[in-house]
Amino acid sequence: MAVCVCNADGATSPREREFLAGVAQAFALDVAAAQTYAEHASAVTSAPLAGDALDGALVSAVPADAAWPLLHPVAAGLAWSLAILAVCGPLCVRRFRARTTG
Repeated sequence: MAVCVCNADGATSPREREFLAGVAQAFALDVAAAQTYAEHASAVTSAPLAGDALDGALVSAVPADAAWPLLHPVAAGLAWSLAILAVCGPLCVRRFRARTTG
C-alpha cells in the first residue's frame, strides 16, 4: 500500500524511497522482493492511459453471465450505499434520541 501511495504521482522522491526502505526494514521484508515490487508499481503508475483502451479491456474481461454487480458496478455501489443508509440511519437516530432524552 505504501508503495502505491508513494508512486501515485508517477515519481518517487528520495524521501519516499527512504521511507519505503524503512517500512521494508520495520516489517523485515526481503529487500530484493520489496525493490522488485516497487519497480513493478512504478511501471504501472507511469504507463499512459489511452482513452477507452483500458475500459474496453476491463469490460471484455467480465463474462456476459457474471453477477449483476459486476455488470453494473455503479448502480450496485449506489444500491449498497442506500441500503446501508436505510438500515443504519434510523438505528443511529433512535440511539441518539435514547441517549439525549430522559
